[in-house]
Amino acid sequence: MRLTALCEIYSGVSFPKKPIAEDEGNFFVMESSAVDTLGKINPSALKLVSNQQYKMSANYLLDKDVLLRAKGSTHSAILFKDRFDLPVVPSSYFLILRLKEKRMCSSAFLTCLLNHSLYQKRLSELAGGATIQHLTKKRLSSLELIIPVPEVQSLIVRLNEEQKNEELLERKLVSLRQELYEVTTAKLLEI
Repeated sequence: MRLTALCEIYSGVSFPKKPIAEDEGNFFVMESSAVDTLGKINPSALKLVSNQQYKMSANYLLDKDVLLRAKGSTHSAILFKDRFDLPVVPSSYFLILRLKEKRMCSSAFLTCLLNHSLYQKRLSELAGGATIQHLTKKRLSSLELIIPVPEVQSLIVRLNEEQKNEELLERKLVSLRQELYEVTTAKLLEI
């Protein structure tokens, strides 16, 4: 199934100048630095800006939109869960995928699918650019997907969540080992 049969594709906003955070604004701007390697959005990294700064119409993110990194060496997908008081607008670093028919495919599954190594390879092949890889809406539109039945989708999503939990625990373990090493060697060097 072609991606465009499953969802609408929108571009993030190209700002004429770098957004400057304000004390009072009416929407958040999400730049690439607001998302970590596990696909988590850091709310404190969102910039609060106002329509006064940018007079524009924008594609505000909706709950369960899928964001796809359009620039760089990886094109990871991020599931947007709207927990914000104000609308969020992604920068042009992202493409927005909005499902047309939610019964055929869940946003969580689409995120997992696009992050799978097979699809990451396909996305890299679709991207262009001599120095920085860039995935355009037009090129992404040609992506063909395999969409299994909902039961299989749910299983894949659960497996993916378990893998992310394991990665998080491994990171914590490495950090604790490093801390133990630092404390132990500091004590031994005091002798």
